[in-house]
Amino acid sequence: MTLLQPLVILIIVVSVVKSEFLVDTCDMKNSYTTNSKYQANLRQLQSSLVSSIIPSGFSNYTVGNNSEQVFGLAFCRGDVSAEGCQTCLRSTINEVSTRCPYGKEEIIWFDQCFLRYSNTNFFSIRGRVLYGYCNLNEVVNPPQYNTILAQLMNTLITQAVNHSNQMFAAGFTNVASPSNKLYGLVHCTQDLSRDDCYLCLQEFVKAIPDYCYGKFGGRLLGTSCGIRYESYKFYNNTAVPNEGNSGKSILF
Repeated sequence: MTLLQPLVILIIVVSVVKSEFLVDTCDMKNSYTTNSKYQANLRQLQSSLVSSIIPSGFSNYTVGNNSEQVFGLAFCRGDVSAEGCQTCLRSTINEVSTRCPYGKEEIIWFDQCFLRYSNTNFFSIRGRVLYGYCNLNEVVNPPQYNTILAQLMNTLITQAVNHSNQMFAAGFTNVASPSNKLYGLVHCTQDLSRDDCYLCLQEFVKAIPDYCYGKFGGRLLGTSCGIRYESYKFYNNTAVPNEGNSGKSILF
């Protein structure tokens, strides 16, 4: 029995699933006041992001001028439906109103979507890892597991960068037996070039040991890309190809 079976890239079938809040970072030192022009521009920006995020799952906008200018970006994971995407983004905006009521800069992650706005231009800038979350369960042989994980992630990165308009990919590889799988997901915001998406994801994969060495699963979040892997399926409903054809990569 081989440890690593051929990789299967899944065709994603979207569904509406409630997304959960993960984490946020708010700059309250750089703040605006109630009924200010910046607040009006921010509200206009948020509305524009929600209305324009369909069908691509990505939107970026700029509203205002000079010191009252607001830059904003939103995206949804590639396995989220249009309805689920807009619902998730509205949830981030509602959450921001309580977590960062007057901050000029906010970054907020939900499981299925992401929102960022600032009074400075951050578009097309490759970000770094800001947060890491790990599955508490530990693997028996970390070096061997890391080799399998790297192979899975590198294949998904290739799919996301070269074959996905959304720069998103999800899939799994069989480990030890067909019933024991390792699932992975990678994504970039669409303001990045494909070269920068590749570099961003590669940096995140290299950072896995720093955050989650020896763990069965982990999630690294950043401002322009993100990765996740688990021993269970964590993305939305999928149509799994026939295992007899698992030697082939199925693109989506």
